[in-house]
Amino acid sequence: MNLLDLNRRKFLCCGRCGRPDSAGATTQKEKVAAVITMYVEQGGFVSHAAVIPGRLLAGYSPNGVFTAPRTQLVSMYTAQFPSNDLSRGLAEKCGFKIYPTIKDALTLGGDDLAVDAVCFIGEHGNYPYNEREQHLYPR
Repeated sequence: MNLLDLNRRKFLCCGRCGRPDSAGATTQKEKVAAVITMYVEQGGFVSHAAVIPGRLLAGYSPNGVFTAPRTQLVSMYTAQFPSNDLSRGLAEKCGFKIYPTIKDALTLGGDDLAVDAVCFIGEHGNYPYNEREQHLYPR
């Protein structure tokens, strides 16, 4: 690829998603593990875990322009499964596995790190409050 043919979008893609092939597309998507506290949608309330991994899986359309996913969601750890949980259905539909521990999600059940990135969303769920009335979400 000629460096003079690089536009801003192709240049940024090189830094975030790997070296592009001659057509400017990446040769392999980076693998992402999602670590979330709770994945629900109920009565107009949509947890961020229902939005962000969805964009990792299906892409998104800012200003009506579709952007395809540049990564591959390969695993998930979900801390809490309320009755309206969506993570299990999404895993079955999209072909990734929900692991029982964060370590397993990052290693895909093996011994070595098996993902390139982690998407952590820890802001919803049933967690205690401290003496200052701060919600003690995992960090």
